[in-house]
Amino acid sequence: MLSCGRSAPGTEALTRLGRHLAALPLPPAAGKLLLYGLLFRCLDPLLTIACGLAYRCDARCGCCSRCCATI
Repeated sequence: MLSCGRSAPGTEALTRLGRHLAALPLPPAAGKLLLYGLLFRCLDPLLTIACGLAYRCDARCGCCSRCCATI
């Protein structure tokens, strides 16, 4: 594992933000977006964006161009 020169190997620890992100059942980018949405008091629009980032269409259903473009 790579380490940033400030810590010895094996002594890495999560930051406070990392602990909060690890507790969320979301990809880290979507979780970070939601936490910053709470911080800046604009959660509603960012919640919609985070849902879009976390959603993955497993079926080729024709509902979006992303899943049909890989056929």
